[in-house]
Formats: sequence, structure tokens, C-alpha cells
Amino acid sequence: MHVNLKAASIIWKTSHTAIRVDPHDSESYVLLLNIQAFAEKLHNVSDFRKAKRELRVKKELDVRWFEMKNEGHQFCMSDKSYPDSEKIKLYLKDMTGEMKLLGYKLDYGSIVHDMDLEEKEDDLGQHSEKLAIAFVLMNTADCVPIRFMKNLRVYNDCRIAIKYISTIKKRDIIVRDVSRFHHFKDGEC
Repeated sequence: MHVNLKAASIIWKTSHTAIRVDPHDSESYVLLLNIQAFAEKLHNVSDFRKAKRELRVKKELDVRWFEMKNEGHQFCMSDKSYPDSEKIKLYLKDMTGEMKLLGYKLDYGSIVHDMDLEEKEDDLGQHSEKLAIAFVLMNTADCVPIRFMKNLRVYNDCRIAIKYISTIKKRDIIVRDVSRFHHFKDGEC
């Protein structure tokens, strides 16, 4: 993969400056962690994690909100709070199998933890976008578009997965994340 070194250097310097200005803002640490993980400098990743722990900096929880049948719902990563969480997980597993038949490949780039491939696949399978979409698909008519909001940006793997889901299930999926609206339809965004 091609990396724009000048852009990475600017991001690196900006993030370091942001940490000096506000050492308790988790977003700068997350950005630096991602840069280091992408560069495969895992020793630096562990140093940043240690610094975050020592300063008690907490990463903002990734949450999805949506309304269905006049009732508000919320999903977090690996959410098991719903009574049908096992059904949701199985539905999502089956749908992931369908997606893989069409060419879907998991994007492991958003995982900065040192895990084996099976753990990474399980981690990506539990992202809240996917759980929320599976829940809505299980509980709404085929013609109803899916709309939800999230407090952080859409991960690349979830964006790719949602494209496949919109094709397989023939549904419009509209996501409002922290910076923009995404409209998925027929495999396009």
C-alpha cells in the first residue's frame, strides 16, 4: 500500500502538538496509535497505550442510534444487551457468508491490537454498525430504508460491508457519522 510520507509526517506533528495542548483528548492518541500500527511499529503502539492509561485518557465509546417503530435503540461494539443478541450474531454471521461469496474481504487495517487472524475476524464481526443493521433487517419490512447515526466515523471495513449488505438485501442504508452522511444503495456509497 502506498503511504504519503509527507501527509503522514504532517499528521504526526499535528497530533503531537494536539497532545501537548490537551493531553486528555483521546482522539489525538487514537490517531497516533493508528499511524504507528499502520507503520507496523507495535512497540510505539504499546508506549502510547501505556501513556494513555497513566493519564487515564479514555477513548470515546463507539455508539449507533436509530429509531424503529417509534422506539429508540442503541448499539455498541460487541453489544449483548439485546434479548435477541445471539440471533443477531447468527444472522450477521450468515449474512457475512453471503457477502464473502460476492467478494467481500475483511479490512483488518482498522484493528491496531496485536491479535491473531481469527480474533481480528471476530472483532470486525462485532462492530456496532453491523450489529445494528442486522437487528433492523431482522425486524423491518424489506422495503424500509435503514437510517442510523453514530458518534464516530464509519470504519472502512464497515463501509465496505454496508455496500455489500445494500446489494444483498436490496435496501437503502443511510448513516450519519461525525463528519458526513453516507447513502448506500446497490453496492455504492
